[in-house]
Amino acid sequence: MMMNIFLSFSHCKHGLLFCVAVLVPAMQEYCQWEAFNATCSSQNEVVLITAARYGRMRVGRCLPVDYYVGCFADVLDHVELRCSGRRHCLISVPDAELFRVQPCRKDLVAYFEAAYRCVRGSLFFSYCIGFR
Repeated sequence: MMMNIFLSFSHCKHGLLFCVAVLVPAMQEYCQWEAFNATCSSQNEVVLITAARYGRMRVGRCLPVDYYVGCFADVLDHVELRCSGRRHCLISVPDAELFRVQPCRKDLVAYFEAAYRCVRGSLFFSYCIGFR
């Protein structure tokens, strides 16, 4: 998995300069007929989705031509519900749930991009019981 490194430089009151490096998973593109496969190999790790978008974000591997680019939806909530807290998650493109929130014209091909990382934790289930 590719990681982006973000560096932040700050000054303290006493003139000290310090640097903080944060590793953030890089967004990966998943074009039409491809699949996003988030998998944690360690038994004590689960998937944590850090970003997810669906649409026509930019010209690139999935959209080689600049045609109706820039329309997209943040689908982090949808993807977190399906993937975060699990050891494995697979989303094929196209995906019916993502297609419903697509902000672009429905006749245009959209793609999915996401980033995740594996964090220490375990899978648990919670049940909600509704009362009337």
